[in-house]
Amino acid sequence: MHFNMINHSVLMITYNQESYIKEAIESVVSQKEFLFEIIIVDDKSSDSTFDIILEYHKAYPKLIKIYQNEINIGVYKNYEKVKSLSNGNVI
Repeated sequence: MHFNMINHSVLMITYNQESYIKEAIESVVSQKEFLFEIIIVDDKSSDSTFDIILEYHKAYPKLIKIYQNEINIGVYKNYEKVKSLSNGNVI
């Protein structure tokens, strides 16, 4: 596979990560060379995690795709959900 054909999907699941989510997103956004999409699924955080994610989505609307669960579904179901949303050929 040629490098130009690689579409990386970066998958992130979150729950009450307001202290860490900015750093996590920044570390991915700074590596744009092979990025195709960043998919973030928040598991109904009760802190400001989703508000922070929304800010990044507004700054990078074509790169960052965001979702928030209506109820907290737990880490395993949230991970399965984010996997099902990816379109890249490398995760």
